[in-house]
Amino acid sequence: MRNYLYSIVLCIFILSSCEENLDLALKNQSPILVLNALAGKDSLVRVNVSRTYNLKEDKTNQTLNGATVELYNENKLLGSLQALNDGWYQLDASFESEKEYEIIVRHPDYNAIHSKTLIPLSTPIVDVILEKEDSNRQYYSLKFDDKEASQDYYMILLKGISLYETNGESYTYSTDINYYSDDVVFNGNLLENATDLEQQYLLGSKTFSDYSFNGQQTKISFFVEKTSNWSDFAELKVLLYHVNKDYYAFERSKNMIENRKNFAFYKKINLHSNVVSGSGIFAGYAVSTMNIKLP
Repeated sequence: MRNYLYSIVLCIFILSSCEENLDLALKNQSPILVLNALAGKDSLVRVNVSRTYNLKEDKTNQTLNGATVELYNENKLLGSLQALNDGWYQLDASFESEKEYEIIVRHPDYNAIHSKTLIPLSTPIVDVILEKEDSNRQYYSLKFDDKEASQDYYMILLKGISLYETNGESYTYSTDINYYSDDVVFNGNLLENATDLEQQYLLGSKTFSDYSFNGQQTKISFFVEKTSNWSDFAELKVLLYHVNKDYYAFERSKNMIENRKNFAFYKKINLHSNVVSGSGIFAGYAVSTMNIKLP
């Protein structure tokens, strides 16, 4: 078996504008480049470059400056990304839906790597309805129309919106909100009492496929717990992400890796990667939103 570690640093999807590190044990290879980029419709082109590191090395920040990072669309060079800091590279341009992009990364000390991804179209939310409420929970349903004749993947996120006014100025703050669901599309992954082993590995995974409703309008039910700060929220913001297959596979494998620590014995799990000659992820998404006023 090969034994080396790599650190993945990315502004992670779950798109909470935070950085997250994942250390995975593999085996005896020279370090390779790691590329991480989540490409959203209309989002700025932003890429993180790092490298794997060997078990014998000190566990330090492995992000890399000094790389050449290029973005292509249909074999046409769109530009070279500008180096920022901590391994981040940026291009003053935005991703567009229904286009396939390729990122090529070169560094004088490592073999070049590349990856392609397709940015999907956003899927409009038809409606979000507060179905019922009790003292501890609010129960919602979300409706949207799935596209026919294609395999599609989605993710739902929620944010509580707080509105404040100070010295005549209005401010808006958003807070990530957890939700739970026994809807068939999540296959038990968002229930705390899951008993199936696969469900336990995938606990907390918020992605799902259109396998059970392909080409139809679907209604997905979920509920939220009223936390101690619930009264601070004026609105609930519902975000429906239409993600591509690599995004879906990455999110699910990441959750499985994080959950396996709960098992005394666990199967080997590889973090999904679509980077050729290296590691990491380059995945696309498009988001639609709807805000509803809270009672």
